Amino acid sequence: GALIDSLSLLKVNSSLLADHFHFRQHVSGVPVWKTSLVVSVDRRSGQIKSMHKHLFDLSNASVQIAANDKARQLSKVQAQEKAWDGMPASVQLKTLPQSDLVYISVGKRLRLAYKNEFDFNYPDGSWRLFVDAETGDVLKRERTSLERKKTTGIDHQDIKAAANPAQVASLDRVFNLESSEQQPFKQNKLSFAEAIAPLIAAKQSKAQQTSAADNILSQQAAAIADGTG
Repeated sequence: GALIDSLSLLKVNSSLLADHFHFRQHVSGVPVWKTSLVVSVDRRSGQIKSMHKHLFDLSNASVQIAANDKARQLSKVQAQEKAWDGMPASVQLKTLPQSDLVYISVGKRLRLAYKNEFDFNYPDGSWRLFVDAETGDVLKRERTSLERKKTTGIDHQDIKAAANPAQVASLDRVFNLESSEQQPFKQNKLSFAEAIAPLIAAKQSKAQQTSAADNILSQQAAAIADGTG
Protein backbone atom coordinates (compact mmCIF):
# COMPACT_ATOMS: atom_id res chain seq x y z
CA GLY A 1 0.00 0.00 0.00
CA ALA A 2 0.87 3.68 0.08
CA LEU A 3 2.40 3.42 3.55
CA ILE A 4 4.76 0.58 2.62
CA ASP A 5 5.72 2.32 -0.62
CA SER A 6 6.63 5.47 1.32
CA LEU A 7 9.24 3.70 3.46
CA SER A 8 12.94 3.34 2.69
CA LEU A 9 15.55 1.43 4.66
CA LEU A 10 18.14 3.67 6.32
CA LYS A 11 20.30 1.20 8.22
CA VAL A 12 20.39 -2.12 10.04
CA ASN A 13 21.83 -2.49 13.53
CA SER A 14 22.45 -5.87 15.08
CA SER A 15 22.41 -6.79 18.75
CA LEU A 16 23.03 -10.12 20.44
CA LEU A 17 19.45 -11.30 20.03
CA ALA A 18 17.94 -9.26 17.20
CA ASP A 19 18.46 -7.29 14.00
CA HIS A 20 16.98 -3.78 14.10
CA PHE A 21 15.76 -2.35 10.79
CA HIS A 22 15.45 1.45 10.65
CA PHE A 23 13.12 2.95 8.03
CA ARG A 24 12.22 6.53 7.11
CA GLN A 25 9.16 7.83 5.29
CA HIS A 26 9.50 9.56 1.91
CA VAL A 27 7.23 11.34 -0.54
CA SER A 28 8.48 11.39 -4.13
CA GLY A 29 11.95 10.58 -2.84
CA VAL A 30 12.01 13.46 -0.34
CA PRO A 31 12.22 12.45 3.36
CA VAL A 32 9.38 13.35 5.71
CA TRP A 33 11.04 15.04 8.68
CA LYS A 34 11.05 13.17 12.00
CA THR A 35 9.40 10.03 10.71
CA SER A 36 10.76 6.63 11.64
CA LEU A 37 9.93 2.95 11.84
CA VAL A 38 12.16 0.54 13.75
CA VAL A 39 11.43 -3.17 13.39
CA SER A 40 13.33 -5.62 15.61
CA VAL A 41 13.56 -9.20 14.26
CA ASP A 42 14.66 -12.14 16.38
CA ARG A 43 17.92 -13.48 14.95
CA ARG A 44 17.10 -17.12 15.69
CA SER A 45 13.40 -17.42 14.85
CA GLY A 46 13.09 -14.64 12.27
CA GLN A 47 9.96 -13.39 14.06
CA ILE A 48 9.24 -9.71 14.69
CA LYS A 49 9.92 -8.95 18.38
CA SER A 50 8.91 -5.29 18.47
CA MET A 51 7.98 -2.35 16.31
CA HIS A 52 8.30 1.37 17.09
CA LYS A 53 6.85 3.86 14.65
CA HIS A 54 6.38 7.57 14.20
CA LEU A 55 4.83 7.93 10.75
CA PHE A 56 2.69 10.48 8.94
CA ASP A 57 -0.76 9.38 7.76
CA LEU A 58 -0.56 9.83 4.00
CA SER A 59 -4.07 8.56 3.33
CA ASN A 60 -5.78 11.87 4.17
CA ALA A 61 -2.81 14.19 3.71
CA SER A 62 -2.47 16.98 1.19
CA VAL A 63 0.94 17.81 -0.23
CA GLN A 64 1.48 21.54 -0.56
CA ILE A 65 3.92 21.33 -3.48
CA ALA A 66 5.36 18.43 -5.41
CA ALA A 67 9.06 17.82 -4.98
CA ASN A 68 9.55 17.70 -8.75
CA ASP A 69 7.77 21.03 -9.33
CA LYS A 70 11.01 22.97 -9.67
CA ALA A 71 9.34 26.02 -11.21
CA ARG A 72 7.59 26.80 -7.91
CA GLN A 73 10.58 26.12 -5.67
CA LEU A 74 13.22 28.42 -4.26
CA SER A 75 16.80 27.47 -5.00
CA LYS A 76 18.99 26.19 -2.18
CA VAL A 77 20.86 29.51 -2.02
CA GLN A 78 17.60 31.49 -1.93
CA ALA A 79 16.41 29.34 0.96
CA GLN A 80 19.69 29.89 2.82
CA GLU A 81 19.30 33.64 2.33
CA LYS A 82 15.79 33.50 3.80
CA ALA A 83 17.08 31.50 6.75
CA TRP A 84 19.94 33.95 7.24
CA ASP A 85 17.40 36.79 7.40
CA GLY A 86 15.79 34.90 10.29
CA MET A 87 18.90 35.20 12.48
CA PRO A 88 20.13 38.29 14.36
CA ALA A 89 23.00 40.50 13.32
CA SER A 90 25.24 39.25 16.15
CA VAL A 91 25.80 35.77 14.68
CA GLN A 92 28.97 34.82 12.82
CA LEU A 93 29.19 31.74 10.61
CA LYS A 94 31.80 29.15 11.52
CA THR A 95 31.22 26.91 8.48
CA LEU A 96 29.20 27.03 5.28
CA PRO A 97 25.53 26.12 5.91
CA GLN A 98 24.11 22.80 4.74
CA SER A 99 20.63 22.54 3.18
CA ASP A 100 18.38 19.64 2.19
CA LEU A 101 14.79 19.34 0.98
CA VAL A 102 12.36 17.68 3.39
CA TYR A 103 8.63 17.52 3.94
CA ILE A 104 7.43 18.71 7.34
CA SER A 105 3.94 18.15 8.71
CA VAL A 106 1.72 21.13 9.44
CA GLY A 107 -1.57 19.71 10.67
CA LYS A 108 -2.73 17.30 7.96
CA ARG A 109 -0.59 18.96 5.31
CA LEU A 110 2.93 18.26 4.19
CA ARG A 111 4.93 21.33 3.33
CA LEU A 112 8.06 21.11 1.21
CA ALA A 113 10.85 22.93 3.01
CA TYR A 114 14.58 23.42 3.04
CA LYS A 115 16.21 22.19 6.25
CA ASN A 116 19.10 24.62 6.77
CA GLU A 117 21.85 23.78 9.24
CA PHE A 118 23.89 26.75 10.54
CA ASP A 119 26.97 26.53 12.74
CA PHE A 120 27.83 29.84 14.43
CA ASN A 121 30.71 30.96 16.59
CA TYR A 122 30.34 30.91 20.38
CA PRO A 123 28.04 31.62 22.13
CA ASP A 124 25.35 31.25 19.45
CA GLY A 125 26.04 27.59 18.63
CA SER A 126 24.26 25.53 15.99
CA TRP A 127 20.78 26.18 14.64
CA ARG A 128 18.34 24.51 12.26
CA LEU A 129 15.89 26.62 10.25
CA PHE A 130 13.11 25.26 8.06
CA VAL A 131 12.23 27.52 5.12
CA ASP A 132 9.11 26.95 3.03
CA ALA A 133 10.38 25.92 -0.40
CA GLU A 134 7.62 27.87 -2.14
CA THR A 135 6.94 30.99 -0.08
CA GLY A 136 10.32 31.47 1.62
CA ASP A 137 8.69 31.77 5.06
CA VAL A 138 10.71 30.54 8.04
CA LEU A 139 8.46 27.79 9.37
CA LYS A 140 10.54 26.77 12.36
CA ARG A 141 13.80 27.63 14.05
CA GLU A 142 15.45 25.40 16.64
CA ARG A 143 18.74 25.24 18.49
CA THR A 144 20.66 22.03 17.76
CA SER A 145 23.82 22.54 19.80
CA LEU A 146 24.02 21.01 23.28
CA GLU A 147 21.26 22.49 25.41
CA ARG A 148 22.04 23.98 28.77
CA LYS A 149 21.36 21.62 31.67
CA LYS A 150 18.19 22.73 33.42
CA THR A 151 18.89 22.87 37.15
CA THR A 152 15.94 23.12 39.53
CA GLY A 153 15.74 26.50 41.26
CA ILE A 154 18.24 28.27 39.00
CA ASP A 155 17.01 30.53 36.22
CA HIS A 156 18.52 33.01 33.78
CA GLN A 157 18.71 35.85 36.31
CA ASP A 158 20.36 33.60 38.95
CA ILE A 159 23.05 32.62 36.46
CA LYS A 160 23.60 36.25 35.44
CA ALA A 161 24.05 37.30 39.06
CA ALA A 162 27.07 34.99 39.37
CA ALA A 163 28.59 35.88 35.99
CA ASN A 164 31.03 38.57 34.94
CA PRO A 165 29.95 41.31 32.45
CA ALA A 166 31.33 39.45 29.40
CA GLN A 167 29.52 36.28 30.41
CA VAL A 168 26.29 38.21 30.97
CA ALA A 169 26.43 39.56 27.41
CA SER A 170 26.95 36.06 26.02
CA LEU A 171 24.08 34.65 28.10
CA ASP A 172 21.74 37.40 26.98
CA ARG A 173 22.48 36.64 23.32
CA VAL A 174 21.71 32.95 23.77
CA PHE A 175 18.51 33.55 25.76
CA ASN A 176 17.30 36.21 23.33
CA LEU A 177 17.78 33.80 20.42
CA GLU A 178 15.82 31.04 22.14
CA SER A 179 12.98 33.28 23.34
CA SER A 180 12.38 34.77 19.86
CA GLU A 181 11.60 31.42 18.26
CA GLN A 182 9.59 32.66 15.29
CA GLN A 183 10.38 36.37 15.21
CA PRO A 184 12.11 37.84 12.13
CA PHE A 185 15.16 40.01 12.66
CA LYS A 186 15.41 43.37 10.89
CA GLN A 187 18.73 44.69 12.20
CA ASN A 188 21.35 45.93 9.81
CA LYS A 189 23.80 43.14 9.26
CA LEU A 190 25.93 41.46 6.63
CA SER A 191 24.07 40.02 3.67
CA PHE A 192 24.22 36.25 3.29
CA ALA A 193 26.64 36.62 0.37
CA GLU A 194 28.93 38.81 2.50
CA ALA A 195 28.73 36.37 5.42
CA ILE A 196 29.76 33.31 3.40
CA ALA A 197 32.37 35.04 1.20
CA PRO A 198 35.30 34.49 3.66
CA LEU A 199 34.32 30.82 4.10
CA ILE A 200 34.18 30.23 0.35
CA ALA A 201 37.54 32.00 -0.10
CA ALA A 202 39.09 29.83 2.62
CA LYS A 203 37.69 26.69 1.01
CA GLN A 204 39.03 27.69 -2.41
CA SER A 205 42.43 28.52 -0.92
CA LYS A 206 42.61 25.13 0.77
CA ALA A 207 41.67 23.42 -2.50
CA GLN A 208 44.40 25.33 -4.34
CA GLN A 209 46.97 24.40 -1.69
CA THR A 210 45.94 20.74 -1.92
CA SER A 211 46.19 20.85 -5.71
CA ALA A 212 49.64 22.46 -5.55
CA ALA A 213 50.84 19.84 -3.06
CA ASP A 214 49.51 17.05 -5.32
CA ASN A 215 51.40 18.53 -8.27
CA ILE A 216 54.64 18.62 -6.31
CA LEU A 217 54.21 15.00 -5.24
CA SER A 218 53.45 13.99 -8.84
CA GLN A 219 56.60 15.73 -10.09
CA GLN A 220 58.72 14.08 -7.41
CA ALA A 221 57.25 10.67 -8.25
CA ALA A 222 57.95 11.22 -11.95
CA ALA A 223 61.52 12.30 -11.21
CA ILE A 224 62.11 9.18 -9.10
CA ALA A 225 60.71 6.99 -11.87
CA ASP A 226 63.02 8.65 -14.39
CA GLY A 227 65.99 8.21 -12.08
CA THR A 228 66.55 11.97 -11.87
CA GLY A 229 65.04 12.43 -8.42
